[in-house]
Amino acid sequence: MTGSSSRSHEDASDIHIHAERDAIVADVMHLHVPPPAPLPVPRELPLDVSGFIGRTTELELLDQLLAADHDKGAPAVVITAVSGTPGVGKTALAIHWAHQANDRFPDGVLYTDLRGYDSNDPASPAEVLAAFLRSLGLTGNRIPDEVDERSARFRSMLHGRRMLVILDNAHDVEQVRPLLPGAVSCRVIVTSRDDLSALGAGHGAKQVDLDLLPTADAVQLLRTVIGEERAQAEPDAVELLAEYCVRLPLALRIAAQLAVRHPAVALTRFTSELADEQRRLSRLKAGGDTRMTVQSVFSWSYRYLSPIEAQAFRLLGLHPGRGFDAFSVSALLETGTEDGRDLTETLSDANLVQETRAGRFLMHDLLRAYASRLAAEFDSFDARKAARQRLFDYYLHTATAATVMLFPHERRRLADPPSSADPAPRFAGPAEAKAWFDAERPNLLAISAHSEEYGWSSGEEELATAVRRYLETGAHYTEALTIHGNALECARQRDDREAEAHELNSLAVIKLRQGRLPESRDLNLQALAIFEELRDRVAQGAVLTNLGSVELRLGNGATAVDHNRRSLALRREMSDRLGEGHALNNLGFVFIRLGLLEEALDELQQALVIFRELKVPTDETITLGNLGTVHRELGRYDEAQSNLQAALEISRETDDRASEGDVLKDMGLLLHDMGRDDEAVVHLERALTLSREVGDQNGELEAHNGLGEVLLRQHLHEQAWSHFAAALPMAAGSGARYEQARALAGLGHILRATDRIPEARRHLQQALEIYVGLDVPEADRIRTYLADLDGSEASAKP
Repeated sequence: MTGSSSRSHEDASDIHIHAERDAIVADVMHLHVPPPAPLPVPRELPLDVSGFIGRTTELELLDQLLAADHDKGAPAVVITAVSGTPGVGKTALAIHWAHQANDRFPDGVLYTDLRGYDSNDPASPAEVLAAFLRSLGLTGNRIPDEVDERSARFRSMLHGRRMLVILDNAHDVEQVRPLLPGAVSCRVIVTSRDDLSALGAGHGAKQVDLDLLPTADAVQLLRTVIGEERAQAEPDAVELLAEYCVRLPLALRIAAQLAVRHPAVALTRFTSELADEQRRLSRLKAGGDTRMTVQSVFSWSYRYLSPIEAQAFRLLGLHPGRGFDAFSVSALLETGTEDGRDLTETLSDANLVQETRAGRFLMHDLLRAYASRLAAEFDSFDARKAARQRLFDYYLHTATAATVMLFPHERRRLADPPSSADPAPRFAGPAEAKAWFDAERPNLLAISAHSEEYGWSSGEEELATAVRRYLETGAHYTEALTIHGNALECARQRDDREAEAHELNSLAVIKLRQGRLPESRDLNLQALAIFEELRDRVAQGAVLTNLGSVELRLGNGATAVDHNRRSLALRREMSDRLGEGHALNNLGFVFIRLGLLEEALDELQQALVIFRELKVPTDETITLGNLGTVHRELGRYDEAQSNLQAALEISRETDDRASEGDVLKDMGLLLHDMGRDDEAVVHLERALTLSREVGDQNGELEAHNGLGEVLLRQHLHEQAWSHFAAALPMAAGSGARYEQARALAGLGHILRATDRIPEARRHLQQALEIYVGLDVPEADRIRTYLADLDGSEASAKP
């Protein structure tokens, strides 16, 4: 049964690794390992600033600083720190320059807003690094957990690449330091309100201090936005308006847009009003810094909004996320979708929010802070709480609708989808639902992180459940751990034992998918204890199924059988048909690994009947793949091919890329057994690529071993070695003992074929010890091979 590649279903102790493992890994890692899939070329720049004015000197300085010639001995990555007062245009300068210089960075541009002065939610280095690594092609458990490991992986992935990294709105050097590439071929721009001289001292950063716009440029910006004809009619008023805005681009644009929205109002009236507003604020607040001046422009512009527009602006200050769309505005105000769109467009026209791409907006952090202060002043606590709750409900309901569209069989787990009255987008199909999830993923994370503002409501668990399948299938494991972790904290705050157990179970599934098997087992055992305490037998069955998957991967086959049989009995007792199917499939999965093929066939055929009856395509795909493996092991190649072809079609119809990769892997192994090795390699290489893309380490591991076995039979020893060499540390690190033994055996066969007999014996003996511990048929095969090896060696002696 060498090369068995079945799958189990996951419903939402230390690993024994032989002492010589590290030495074995060291033996093989110096040889060639297959190159990773081509890295993507991210282009993450926000929209360029419309009508950018001036800053010629600063743009030229950026050109000079970022064009440093490393061939002449520059020691490290070139970093430019742009600092200046809030609203002076640091972000606009960086983005405008980057758009002009885009062609200089053929390997891509990474951008992030560090939200350094956001009192609610500044970006953590770990969060930013996870996003950068995803942009560079890493997914799922390929993204390390610790910030230092993420930073190291980030530097490795940028090595030798010509890329620009923009770190916008940094609070301090500590926030920036883990995000710096080490590659001399890269360039970095950091913007901050504060002096980042420590970045210069420690990393050689060059400072660009951005001052107020020169008077001529400030006037030109106003003239450009207001229009030449109107500006020429009142030139003194334009110059006065520029001075009242203290030549800050943010204030200038807001003032100019206010004039555009009211074409019948004389500019002199605007300047008079703005002067009065500044005098009023100066009496209320000591000092004359630019922030007070900006606030006076905000206040003056705010007074021109209608009551409903003003309320929309204030309540947007309560949004815990960064970007938003018109549906968020509709939810905050409890108004219709069209009204939400109109209000968002009005605020955009007034330059109080900024459109970043079609239908997506953000608010400058100064405006956001101002809006939040206004909400605290003009909206009661109950009104603010109700608005936040409506926003939470919008995200919960829309995530529910998107999940039902993407995974119809999940409906039974979820709260009711939104009614027609809810301010939620209507999804025409799965692609639109997934696009919504992709766009709103940061906001879902932010909503989860700020759930205490919603009173630790049970909705937190409902939100985690609503996004669970999207995060799992998309391999967004970092976000999944955060959202389920927040839900777990909510449940514990409320002393809700049932919700606590469900979130422990969900976290256990993510840990299992990450290959963190001891952690998964521990979380499952905690969940099981609570469900036993609550006498929830359906939930106990689900946890036992998961524990069976963990124990099998840990090499405890008998324990895995026991867990799945207990689960099956509970599911049948409670008439849980879907759960019964999961337990049957997983029991079949265990029997395949143990070589009990007829028993596996019986369990899997029962599971397939249930999944087809309930119309659950994802589970049907898994079971068909397992049936294909059983038929292959039994030598029934036509039946195996029929099963796998059906599974492949379903996985593609449902856009289940993880399952598609697994089926392709099984198909490759089948073709290998049929002697069609060239076709087998094509299928296995595609499976390897898909597994990498979705972050399925188990799939990647099995694809490497499968490729090694096919290439070994073709006598392509160096290529086969490279795949086994890649698989071995992955298997040893995750505790996947069966795959570890499989890689060791493959390496042993290659060593034997190349007459390195002592090393071959050592590798094969290691594989045998693991197989014996797993009690699988491969142990007998390795014993026979070792006996033949010893016999041939003895006969060769003189």
